[in-house]
Amino acid sequence: MAPLSPVARAERITSALPEGGLFSEKTWRVSPEAFPLDRSTVRYLEQLGPLLARFQQAGETIYRRSRKGSLPGWIAESLDAGKPPALLEQGLAASPNDLPRVIRPDLILTEQGLIGWGETYGIVAPEAVRAIVEDVIAPVLEGRDPSAPAVIHEDLYDLMRVRGYFGGFYLDALAAVDIALWDLLGKRLGVPVHRLLGGAHRDRVRAYASHWLSGAETPEQAAEGAREAVRRGFTAFKWVAVTHERLRDNETAAIERATRLMAAAREAVGPGVDIMVECSEFLSPRTAERLDRALAPYDPFWFEEPIPYENAKAMAQLQSRIRTPIATGERLLSRHEFRELLELGGCRVLQPDIMHCGGFTEMRRIAALADTWYVPLAPHNPGGPICVAASLHLSAAIPNFLILEQMEPQRATRDRLSHPPLILEDGYFQVPDAPGLGVEPDLEAIQAIAAQPQPRRERSGSIYT
Repeated sequence: MAPLSPVARAERITSALPEGGLFSEKTWRVSPEAFPLDRSTVRYLEQLGPLLARFQQAGETIYRRSRKGSLPGWIAESLDAGKPPALLEQGLAASPNDLPRVIRPDLILTEQGLIGWGETYGIVAPEAVRAIVEDVIAPVLEGRDPSAPAVIHEDLYDLMRVRGYFGGFYLDALAAVDIALWDLLGKRLGVPVHRLLGGAHRDRVRAYASHWLSGAETPEQAAEGAREAVRRGFTAFKWVAVTHERLRDNETAAIERATRLMAAAREAVGPGVDIMVECSEFLSPRTAERLDRALAPYDPFWFEEPIPYENAKAMAQLQSRIRTPIATGERLLSRHEFRELLELGGCRVLQPDIMHCGGFTEMRRIAALADTWYVPLAPHNPGGPICVAASLHLSAAIPNFLILEQMEPQRATRDRLSHPPLILEDGYFQVPDAPGLGVEPDLEAIQAIAAQPQPRRERSGSIYT
């Protein structure tokens, strides 16, 4: 017999669930009937990982407690009957594009069979995020009422804060769980997440085509790429003007090239289209000022992360010296890290990432904090359909929203990874109005994408020039 796929294995075992129930020690104790189960079968089921309330631990415990090594008879009957699955296996896949970013839908399950979905990424070491979810967060959540996401978020944050872990992979993991809990609460109450956050200020969200003009080497190519963005309905796009390699090789030539391409793009689309410039921390204050002077005639909408993010005072000093607004924040985590940047006036646009800063609970606090300095949010939005849906609900629910990133080269692939696909028309996303996030991941489509870690990018010397 051919080996079963992960989804097929999940369907076989999850179809055994009684209606509205989960595997638990209580379920095993009250089930009077049993059928033989040998050690190899236990280990086979354990490969499903955390799917069924940490089955690895439960399976071992059940096997040891059963004198005959047995499982309840209703499981055997269900497996034979081929009932439809009540749950789905946790999925791990590369993001819906050619970029080697990892996404991970994390399950939050209830005894009623509802599923809340979250998404996050673990750059360089995705298994670190999986381990945190399974070994640190899951034991705290098991058996707990999931209807208070903000309370749970606070407890999980405090759990590791006192141990010195209030960032990094832990916040990535916490973000996925928080998103899933809000999704679950919306489904339980039959309302969209944006309503749980206080209501929607808007029913559609303006988007910009991100990482656009990729491969453009001549002014003609830049002009055609800009026109293509407009043909797709966008009124804004972002492009990478300079690279680390070009700057290191000859910064004057790199800036001159960026100026020629920017001029061609602006001439092609006119003054009514916003053009953002991605700098990826490749500049120093010195080169950032040079680029600002060169591109100023073509009215860049913002410079994104012109210098490394760690020094908020240096960012603020740069903002005071250049004309172009600075947008930054995708690498910052809790509101405590954003506070200094805002207090010093380090940017004109804030870009928190819902998969990185702790989910809905922390990101709406960041939005409220930014609002006190009259700074709008343009959320960093690099992920799959769960990330995008979450970003849409958050963007709808905050007053100081500006514009949302759209990884346009990835759209077709991302749309295949969820049902229903998110709607993007004429440069605007429609905010989902179904219960929870309003989308469900297509796990078979996700699993068809080979998982791979983000490659390490090591350079000698500083990242900036």
